[in-house]
Amino acid sequence: MTMKLTHTQRTRFGRDRDRRIGRITEVAPATSVVRPPVAISPADPLGAAREARLHAERQLRRSELERDQTARALELNLSPMALDEAARERLRAAYAEVAARVEINRRALDRARAVEDAAVVISQTIDDEDGAGREIVEGLAQLLASRNG
Repeated sequence: MTMKLTHTQRTRFGRDRDRRIGRITEVAPATSVVRPPVAISPADPLGAAREARLHAERQLRRSELERDQTARALELNLSPMALDEAARERLRAAYAEVAARVEINRRALDRARAVEDAAVVISQTIDDEDGAGREIVEGLAQLLASRNG
């Protein structure tokens, strides 16, 4: 559902002539959060973790922009009651939905950052020359294999 909101603004031209300028703000509810699966390649798990983090950052930025657009549409209609109460309620509901999506995407970004950090630590542990952490990494690999298979 796409809502088109008309805003009227009065401006003065000449002595006593008023002119109404109509502006249309289009507010469309965003599509559901789509996260394409990131294929974790055994050859490049760090690259896959980085791509997952970058995707999560893009999703967060996109949802924040949608929230800002919805907030602007709501604020534009405050002073000269250009909308009826039902339309304002729909805008408030759209804002609440987008704000919730921002929080979901923020948590997804936090998880992606944690996974990327863990991948870096595990990679550094594998590359370590003394081999002290390799047993732990091998145990983690067995745990992951048992959960996936």
